[in-house]
Amino acid sequence: MGVFDGIEKAEVFGGGSRIRPGSHIVEVGALVVHRSRKKAGIVYFVAELVVVESVGGRPVSAKPDAPPASSEPHKVDEKLGWVVDLSQPSGLANVKGFAMALAPDMDADDITSESMETLVSSDQPAKGLRVHADAFMVLTTKGGDFTKIQWNAAE
Repeated sequence: MGVFDGIEKAEVFGGGSRIRPGSHIVEVGALVVHRSRKKAGIVYFVAELVVVESVGGRPVSAKPDAPPASSEPHKVDEKLGWVVDLSQPSGLANVKGFAMALAPDMDADDITSESMETLVSSDQPAKGLRVHADAFMVLTTKGGDFTKIQWNAAE
C-alpha cells in the first residue's frame, strides 16, 4: 500500500504551512515524502520551494478580535517548505491540488498514486516548475488561524 493510495478520489481544497498570506510565484526545488521520527506512522508530503515573485498585504489573522495587520511579501530566492500531514483528512486533497497546478493539462482523475510516487522519486520531474500560491488566512473550527493555499499553474 502506497502513501498516495486513494488520491484519485480526493477533493481539492488547498492548505499548507510556512507560506505567508499573499500571492506568490514559487519554483519547485524538490518534492519528498518524510516519515515522522516523533510520531509513528505519520507521513508528510514536503514541497521545497524557492520564491520567484511575492506580494504580501493580506490579513495575517482571521480571528474576529485580532488587531489588523498585513503580511509581508517573501523575498526573491527565499526557500519555503510546504508540509502536508498525509494522515489528516484533507492531506491527500491538498497534495492533489498542488499536483494539478504542476500539470494544468491533466484532469483531476489523472493524479494517481503512481503519478505522485513519480513526482517524489529521485528523478524529481517537477524540479524547476513554477506554480502560483494564493495564500490567505481562514479560521479553524477550534478558533485558530490557518493559512489556506490555492495552487494554480504559474502564467
